[in-house]
Amino acid sequence: MGPISHVLFWFFRPSNLLALVVVVGVVGSLTRRRWANRLLVLATVAVIVITLFPVGTWMLVPLENRFPAPSPMPGHVDGIIVLGGAVRSELTAIHRQPNLNEHAERMTQALVLARRYPDVPLVFTGGNRSEITESDVARMFFQEQGIDMSRVVLEDKSHSTYDNAVFTKELLKPRSDQVWLLVTSAYHMPRSVGAFRKAGWRVVPYPVDYLTVGHVSAAGEPDFGRNLHRFDDATRAWLALIAYYVTGKSDALLPGPR
Repeated sequence: MGPISHVLFWFFRPSNLLALVVVVGVVGSLTRRRWANRLLVLATVAVIVITLFPVGTWMLVPLENRFPAPSPMPGHVDGIIVLGGAVRSELTAIHRQPNLNEHAERMTQALVLARRYPDVPLVFTGGNRSEITESDVARMFFQEQGIDMSRVVLEDKSHSTYDNAVFTKELLKPRSDQVWLLVTSAYHMPRSVGAFRKAGWRVVPYPVDYLTVGHVSAAGEPDFGRNLHRFDDATRAWLALIAYYVTGKSDALLPGPR
């Protein structure tokens, strides 16, 4: 998502909407509005459902299962592409050390792949989020991990997944017969592959950063904070898929293996 999309989603984030509904319901109740009690009941039911049942996990499972990791792994690849979204630029700028977020596996698994294929480019694509770019953080991280920086390629202008695909393709100019691994979170992989295909680049998905066990369970641990956060993530992922398809940034509504 780009900056505008991030702002728009803030207003439509389920947790934010739920809080807004509660506030409106309370205000309406205090002013004796008839609809206020119904609104509060609606919010209460939503809280109970999201807390007691892993709704967000149910929504994420089909996204995470869409593209399995290559098995066996390719004997030859021409490069490894790592999508941004796993670093905290602001904290890195403050503390002057690379700071990773909850999607850190994008970076750590990139190291595993870089060591498995030691003679190919390691490409990181991620642009401005703070006074330093995501690519600046990636440079610091790879340097600290002992990666030969002569093989690292950094794309630092993108602000969205579609930008990642377009700008990285312009930078690398890949041939159609080449094999490029694409590393990103499993639930993010369908949108990423759709964007790369739309940009005319066939990549080999290498999903990481799994949030589910890969199947739907009827039961879930009542955990308001975690379940609500998971529901936010899932809603955002599905809305982004729809937005990419509608705006022509993906080759399919729900891209899958071919």
